[in-house]
Amino acid sequence: MIAALVLVTLLQTGQARPAAAPKVDYLGWIERAEQEPREVVPLLLAAGETLARLEGRERQFFGDKLEPLLARVYFSPERFPGDEALGVGVHVVASGETGGKIARQSGYGHGLLPLWNARYDERRLGVGQKLKEVAFERGEVELVVDRALFRLSAWHTTADGRRTPLLFVPVGLGAADSPTPLGTTSVVERVQDPSWTDPETRRTFAPGDPGNILGGWWIELAAEPLGKSGIGLHGYTGAPTADWLAQPGSHGCVRMRQEDCPRVFHLVLEGTPVVIR
Repeated sequence: MIAALVLVTLLQTGQARPAAAPKVDYLGWIERAEQEPREVVPLLLAAGETLARLEGRERQFFGDKLEPLLARVYFSPERFPGDEALGVGVHVVASGETGGKIARQSGYGHGLLPLWNARYDERRLGVGQKLKEVAFERGEVELVVDRALFRLSAWHTTADGRRTPLLFVPVGLGAADSPTPLGTTSVVERVQDPSWTDPETRRTFAPGDPGNILGGWWIELAAEPLGKSGIGLHGYTGAPTADWLAQPGSHGCVRMRQEDCPRVFHLVLEGTPVVIR
């Protein structure tokens, strides 16, 4: 029934239109999932294929509507019936384990544990304690930047081979004379509280300096596949959000809202593939 609903929706909507948000059946499915926890996992298992097939404004609108559910499933302590199918599970703390060790073994950033577990305290981990986690041990996480939509999405592959979205958020991108380069690259470095060098004045601002506009987050991308160095994803505090979000304006980097930075930073380890299209 679910597959049929998705198929009928795609056939009815056709190609992306520059009009207002489409009124299609899967929006009702999202609304039901927001009220009925049992609908969440089936929706997200089907959402990957649906989101991948949609284009333009319809893709943007569907992804934006999914984002609150994605945040609840993959970046909060909340659990949903059957979410094991999405890779969500429980880690039982063993003797000698720390949060950092657990994260390294499982293939995610240590900073996700406080997002997944309310009142998480690294200093008070006890043997037998149960922690929510999402299984990323296969390393099949990928970032996708859709330049036309000004959207950043993250994807992973479930145990049964389904490619499912993890997040779908708006971003700012390169200005007309310094566009965000196209290509398939990877994360080479992640720095929390980085310094920043103004590309125009060459002046360097230390972490915490009001002139440092990176917002405390820097994810550097491999330069060679993009044909341009110094490209990365980062927070942005150089102007009010409304003045740059979903707009061109950077020197080629991907600007993220401060509230989205922790999720992306701790999700994408060094080596994570990044597609800019």
